[in-house]
Amino acid sequence: METHFPDEFKGNVYRKDKQSDKHGGVFVAIKNTFVSEEAVELRSSIYHPHTTDINSMNEIKKKLEKAASFDNQTIWVRGDFNLPDIEWKDLSNAQVNDNAETTHWTSLTNKPSTIYRTEVCPGISDHDIIYAEATTTPIKENQTPRKVYQYEKADFVIMKVEENNFGNDFIKNHQISYNLRTAYKT
Repeated sequence: METHFPDEFKGNVYRKDKQSDKHGGVFVAIKNTFVSEEAVELRSSIYHPHTTDINSMNEIKKKLEKAASFDNQTIWVRGDFNLPDIEWKDLSNAQVNDNAETTHWTSLTNKPSTIYRTEVCPGISDHDIIYAEATTTPIKENQTPRKVYQYEKADFVIMKVEENNFGNDFIKNHQISYNLRTAYKT
């Protein structure tokens, strides 16, 4: 399926298209001003066709359990889950009216303060686009401490003695059993 994105999103679009059908599929588009990379083990795109499809619900459950296994991670579950008549207290399957003219938008997160704006925009198919803005804190890896040698504090007399001792010890312990001149002849 071909979808055209504005230049500001080029290179930062992560998608999962349905291979068996030209309809459906999902994507996440991130502006180029943000550094992003695909984390396949954490990202998941799921198409949930009907609430009567228990296999897709089990797949969603499996993906959420995997995401929850990573400590202190922000989890966002967002999209059109075809759940217009969802009743949160009733966990049983329900029949969905496919012709309902509503946005079946669901947004779940373990850190609701990160999402500060959402907006429904007209889509290019029978589903609307859900635009969202969120605050995120990039993960900064601390640099590994390393030794920085200071030239002016070097003891060159001891270094010269150690260098000579090393050379003498090496020659004494690694006797050459053949003539070096023959080693370099071709």
